[in-house]
Amino acid sequence: MNVNELRTKIRDIKDFPTEGILFKDITTLLKDGPAWASVIDHLAARYHTSLVEIVVFIEVRAPLQR
Repeated sequence: MNVNELRTKIRDIKDFPTEGILFKDITTLLKDGPAWASVIDHLAARYHTSLVEIVVFIEVRAPLQR
């Protein structure tokens, strides 16, 4: 699956959770097993020849609006 096909599975939700924020909803991508596997393959291929030993990520969530 090419990158443009994968991009169609990510929805843009304007002004969520507050005005001025563009939220990228990947739930549609996550529900599509072959598409998700393709994303992982693309990421792995990009770094295959580098000597990456550890991958770290930061999860960011906005505080709940009450």
